Amino acid sequence: MPTLELRAGRYSLLRGAGAAAAEFTGRVKQFLSAFGEHLIGEEVERAWASAAQRMNAAVTDFHVGPVFPESAREAGFHRYFVEFSGRPPNLEEFSVELDSILAGLNDDYRAHRVGDITLGRPEVCAVPRGGFADWMRSRGKLGGQHKVPRLDNFGELTADLARWFAMETRHALSASH
Repeated sequence: MPTLELRAGRYSLLRGAGAAAAEFTGRVKQFLSAFGEHLIGEEVERAWASAAQRMNAAVTDFHVGPVFPESAREAGFHRYFVEFSGRPPNLEEFSVELDSILAGLNDDYRAHRVGDITLGRPEVCAVPRGGFADWMRSRGKLGGQHKVPRLDNFGELTADLARWFAMETRHALSASH
């Protein structure tokens, strides 16, 4: 079966007894290719499920986006915000596991990870329980059809989440003293 892979997903031409049909897998708006790595949402979600299973971690929700380098001498990387339903695993080990699985799923990702030149290893940040719900509520988007955006190709939403979670952490720390 001929297959055409694009940033938006995979298209396959199916031929059978009847008319030819096209099959699409992946989400059109769900891709991450800020550094040329061409990840689709389906691959990221599959990697998360595998890493969580291997690390005995239960993931409630996550978001990932790029963090662009501050200088030409640095590599960019993906920042993952993850809400675990139980105790978070060792985040460093989780990052290594996730990176390995993504490299096995996607040739472009693996090629861009070589030597940490254009794409560094992912950073995994644990989100407090209920953190994504609080963030969605703060944006007036809690409930209904609103969901936490899983992938952010431009990094703006990821930077917003980083600022918001840092502010919430400061509030929680100051409230406990």
